[in-house]
Amino acid sequence: MKKKKKILIVTDDTGESFEILYAIYRFREAGMVPVVAATKKKRLNGVIHDFYPGWNTYIEKPGYLIQADVAINQVKAQDYEAMVLMGGRAPEFL
Repeated sequence: MKKKKKILIVTDDTGESFEILYAIYRFREAGMVPVVAATKKKRLNGVIHDFYPGWNTYIEKPGYLIQADVAINQVKAQDYEAMVLMGGRAPEFL
């Protein structure tokens, strides 16, 4: 049986919820194994960026809770085919 390819999704608290969830489900649909990595293996607080009437830019609202599968310091690069860094404010923190 062929081993499924693993894809590392790097994010943390304040990662964009919809981007993270979309990536997880699309990679699964493609037959891959998405693995969410953050600074700690914990439930992450995602955010949603949305537009508000009269504002020229987006606002940030609390989003979905997303479970991190692994802490970044436990990741072994050779175990993954690729890595994707999610948007939101998580990259600023990381």
